[in-house]
Amino acid sequence: MGSYLPVDKGTLANWTDATIEDSITKNMYYKTLDSALRSQKHWIQCTTHLLRKQHINSILHKKVKEVPVCVADNTGPEHLRTCIPVASGPEEGKEMVCYMYRWADRGLATAHHIEDPWGWQKYQAFDLSVQDITTSSFLTRLYRLYPDSTSTPNEDPGFPLLNTRTIAFGPGSQFVTDPGNPGMFSIPVCVSPYNWNGHTNGYSVLDDVNVNSAKKSLPCYCGPLGAETSAIWSALRLDVSGKRKEYLTHLCPRQIAAKMTNPLERYIAKCRLGIKKIGALHYEKKDHLCDVVLYELVKHGIQDIHQLTDQQVVVAMCKIKQGWHKRLDPKWTKKCGKFIKTPVSNMWDEAEAMSRTSAKDALNDLEKDRLEEVKAAVSHGMKAEKNGAGEGLWGNNVAGREFDED
Repeated sequence: MGSYLPVDKGTLANWTDATIEDSITKNMYYKTLDSALRSQKHWIQCTTHLLRKQHINSILHKKVKEVPVCVADNTGPEHLRTCIPVASGPEEGKEMVCYMYRWADRGLATAHHIEDPWGWQKYQAFDLSVQDITTSSFLTRLYRLYPDSTSTPNEDPGFPLLNTRTIAFGPGSQFVTDPGNPGMFSIPVCVSPYNWNGHTNGYSVLDDVNVNSAKKSLPCYCGPLGAETSAIWSALRLDVSGKRKEYLTHLCPRQIAAKMTNPLERYIAKCRLGIKKIGALHYEKKDHLCDVVLYELVKHGIQDIHQLTDQQVVVAMCKIKQGWHKRLDPKWTKKCGKFIKTPVSNMWDEAEAMSRTSAKDALNDLEKDRLEEVKAAVSHGMKAEKNGAGEGLWGNNVAGREFDED
């Protein structure tokens, strides 16, 4: 217990009240629970993209409308929802909805899915709630409470000192018994511009064969331009999971294709995951231009894909998409021929010479590629449904009909 107590007279007065033992005991429980939750693949998914969906079990935007307030969002379980106001940045004044999940990775990879946090029904006995854990973890990320002060946001998205000894050097006993305070909990937080949330109840084998099941959502794109994705995966130990290949080459690409309409952002998301599409399949192989493209975007202060013009996106994609099928496409060659062999750093000047009409036309072609990728995933899913759920493929004909109607 000595490691909890202050070591100098200046802070000793904050630890002399009659409830000091209760305060320390409660803090020990919170810290122990935090470590346990972190070891069991828990994370928090946050977004300002507030939605109300009719088809709550699909990640597709079918029969969905945007809503202005967090409490109206129905994309995740109400008992796991936390509403957090955005206090700064371009979205200041908006609300953010956060849901806390656990990734259930038992058995076959096709059966992995989101579920309720471990033991959440028992938190109340310790004056604790899912909302407290979510709020504390979000503030921990926001204030960047790192064990190493030299860490950068990209290296560690807000995981604080877990050694309970640190409370001896901080605020008094009242602070350390409030579970919503920053630093009390440090569950990984994935903040994304896209709403990846899903419901945890009603999971069945039908979700295992549904390519667009929201119960299969992973944190595939976190932080500004996905900069925190790798750290989140590391914290959840997804990067060393035996099923990593299934997550990277099947689940995440399908989530990305279903949600992201900007081709450069899709490319960036896959760069962050270290995957590349070759032909119709995805492989654990980072594209050779990933680091160069990301460097250029960071150098020019780009943190959101909407900061780029259509022309800049197209010129960048001309340099990236140099596969044989594109080189043999005379229409694409005509649009991109003069951009292919120049450095990526030239994209800013070259984009100024491109007309908006040409850029829109090129983006339409790239959107067709995305639609084909989504339909191909659905086609594989239909085969999986016919062959049985244990084939290692997600998808079904229900998902296919949903997409065709959109």
